[in-house]
Amino acid sequence: MPAAAVDFSPGAPVMGADGLVGRMTDGRRVRLITDKDFTVTGHFGRWENGQWQSLATPKPSVRGIGSGQMRVDNLTNEDAKGLRAGDWVVVADTTDYPAIMQERQIGQIDSIHPMTAKPLFAEIIVKPRTDLRTLKEVLLMRKTADR
Repeated sequence: MPAAAVDFSPGAPVMGADGLVGRMTDGRRVRLITDKDFTVTGHFGRWENGQWQSLATPKPSVRGIGSGQMRVDNLTNEDAKGLRAGDWVVVADTTDYPAIMQERQIGQIDSIHPMTAKPLFAEIIVKPRTDLRTLKEVLLMRKTADR
């Protein structure tokens, strides 16, 4: 489709083959989910025996920290005790993302450790499946009037 027929509205969600990539900014640029302070609400799950299993945790606030990574730091160590490296975080944000975007991959847990500054809280490092800076093609989701 020619670029002239695409809605480049700031804030429009951007998807890749492996899940959420980011949002449009001005001037046909994409702010990546791994960019510093990009935030999306999600939930955790894992694949077991070919079945998706949602994990019972409070909703994580996934925040970009740069260098191709994101961090979840709003869960206590107790909240995070059932999580492990390799678990997935997916979109669970009905306020900012349309229904078609729900349950789309954000990334996988790379590591879980107690936070140095707040030892009762977990620092969960999340990485997207691919290096988002190297994507050649993305899907721009059309913004609707209510989003």
